[in-house]
Amino acid sequence: MRAAALVVPFFLLIGIAGPTPVSAQSAPQAPLEQTPKAAQRTGCQTGTPAGELACLEPDLREVEQSLERQLQRLDRLLRKAERSKGTRAPARLAASQAAFYDYRSQFCKLEGVALAGVSEWLDVRIKECEMRLTKDRLESLRDIEAYLES
Repeated sequence: MRAAALVVPFFLLIGIAGPTPVSAQSAPQAPLEQTPKAAQRTGCQTGTPAGELACLEPDLREVEQSLERQLQRLDRLLRKAERSKGTRAPARLAASQAAFYDYRSQFCKLEGVALAGVSEWLDVRIKECEMRLTKDRLESLRDIEAYLES
């Protein structure tokens, strides 16, 4: 109830003050090196399946490269860390990564069909899912590395 009491006066203030005027001038263009990465990519734009894929695919490759680097760091750490030295931890890491790629592929195809059906957006939904799961996997491996280093 307390949050609702604070929201009502806020909306009353907006109604009293009226809409904020927006300038008709466009913002100056930033130099190319300062524009977002997505805007620098050929064909990258929102609103069309091809444009969305042109944005997602390079970003996914970048996250996958980060994941591979993290796997290599974690593998080295598992081999030298006192609590995991001489165990099957490095083999389990490799097996879990292979299983992750298989899971990601199958699950994202399922999710893509569930969200987009067989529409032109299917590949976009699959890539979005792959991006999300890959980022989650990367974060999980970073957590294990932090634990081993502590």
